[in-house]
Amino acid sequence: MHSTHPALQADTWEEVSRLRDETPVFRSDFVNPVDEKSTLWYLLDYDSVYNALRTPDVFSNVGSAHPFSEGDPYSMLPGELDPPDHTKMRRALDPYFAPSPIKKLEDAVRETAITLIEGFQSRGECDLVTDFALQFPTSVFMELMGLPKDNRDQLMSWVNAFSAMMGSEQAITAAVQAEQEVLAFLAESLVDRKKNPKDDFMTAVSALTVDGEVISHKEQVAVAYLFFQAGLDTVASQLGWTFKYLAENDELRQSIVEDPDLISGTVEEALRCFSVLSHTMTAAKDTEVQGCPIKKNDRVVTLIAAANRDPEEFPDAGEFDATRKPNRHIAFGIGPHRCIGSHLARLELNVALEEWHKRIPNYQIKAGADLDPSMGWAVTRISSLPLHWEP
Repeated sequence: MHSTHPALQADTWEEVSRLRDETPVFRSDFVNPVDEKSTLWYLLDYDSVYNALRTPDVFSNVGSAHPFSEGDPYSMLPGELDPPDHTKMRRALDPYFAPSPIKKLEDAVRETAITLIEGFQSRGECDLVTDFALQFPTSVFMELMGLPKDNRDQLMSWVNAFSAMMGSEQAITAAVQAEQEVLAFLAESLVDRKKNPKDDFMTAVSALTVDGEVISHKEQVAVAYLFFQAGLDTVASQLGWTFKYLAENDELRQSIVEDPDLISGTVEEALRCFSVLSHTMTAAKDTEVQGCPIKKNDRVVTLIAAANRDPEEFPDAGEFDATRKPNRHIAFGIGPHRCIGSHLARLELNVALEEWHKRIPNYQIKAGADLDPSMGWAVTRISSLPLHWEP
């Protein structure tokens, strides 16, 4: 299975469902350019993915974000730690992303969404991805971190480099270069916060304490890097697929315009049906999944998109049901590494749909548009979604 395969490009979600039904666990023939002897496995069914994400003693997160990097790259902390080290650092960070502090951000998040939408509303057209989906979470991230707004275009260019990683060896090289630039940018910002503390998350990271001691500068950069990677392309990609579906389904779109209370269910079902995130781990020991012998140090990709469409877990899994209950999707992962930013992501997604449909209730995808879908190493995205409406 390769991200550039034509079948995955043509219909990503149906193809991953077909692969799951055909072979829920399989070994890939993908060759890692850094380690040609490494073996790569894919887990696609709900039970296998769910259990793998909940057993860090079997499937380790250490080194999970750098499958193509040589040497000693920055880890993304605490994401690339296993318990108990992960537990300690996660416990120090959780209070900043709990429901209560995230709720306090709602007014600022809503204002950001409104400003962006009203900037192109009267034009009668926009590219949902470049004009809104990328800019919205990036602006929220910069506000949260306390970064200058004039850095937004640079941040988005780095995000694009990471998103294209699986396209070619050249794309991998560009992504590695972008990573170094991001790390240098974050390191400089953290040094500034030590000298000039502010009321923002970057300042909190610069003074983060674990086991009674302030973490090292390198660890601070690694924490900031995790939030950079996790908070931008994921939300942008989720918005792209969600708006694509709404643009193609007039009845659902009209229902949320008439009854905004349906938006939260629509967001949850979009997270299930279009789960953009995959999670890569390394086998910590020899194990077996559905009869497949996975050896220690093998790479394992949990394909959450396929798991969340598993009919063994979700009745009528291929149908989009905004009123689905229960909806035990694992779009944000499960277990110790469940996404720390899930409350913020949900807020951004709900606000985006609410404020957009107040202002632009009816819209269509431009005829002949090339959406350029792609399944990256971690995130499945569309690169463009040209929309038009009556201004």
